[in-house]
Amino acid sequence: MTLDSPINPFNLVSPLELDNPFWAFSLRVWAKPALQARLLTLQRTDDIDINLLLFAIWCGTQAKQLPADMSAIKRTATQWQQHIKPLRSVRLALAQNPSAQSLKTLAQKAEVLAEQYEQAALYAHASDLTASMLALPELLAANLNPLLGTQTSNELMKLCLNADL
Repeated sequence: MTLDSPINPFNLVSPLELDNPFWAFSLRVWAKPALQARLLTLQRTDDIDINLLLFAIWCGTQAKQLPADMSAIKRTATQWQQHIKPLRSVRLALAQNPSAQSLKTLAQKAEVLAEQYEQAALYAHASDLTASMLALPELLAANLNPLLGTQTSNELMKLCLNADL
């Protein structure tokens, strides 16, 4: 079966675990104002997938290093982002219309649920990752550098370490 199969567009072999440790971690991170603000800025200015960054950070906190070849993980994220981005666009457009707030709330709920599905799909990759003996700062850098570049990665890593994740 191909990834674009109409029967199973995400090539899922088993149901996704929506309420998983990665999702719980992400909710805790999102409650940290400085981290939330930085992640949203990266999403807006650089079109970075926050869920992919959160996965890299969570893996680091679990002493797991992302593989050098992240094509499968990135493909998973991209497939879900194709659905999340239009939902985000609808929510942002509705936010401009004060009389459409209830509809905006529904769009936001759909967007968050789609984000949760993406995270569950990313979480499914975690079992394939190997444990690392690197200290947390080095592991965060190793996981984030390929996604962000060294300077931005270092900025985000410092925020994570200061947030006591």
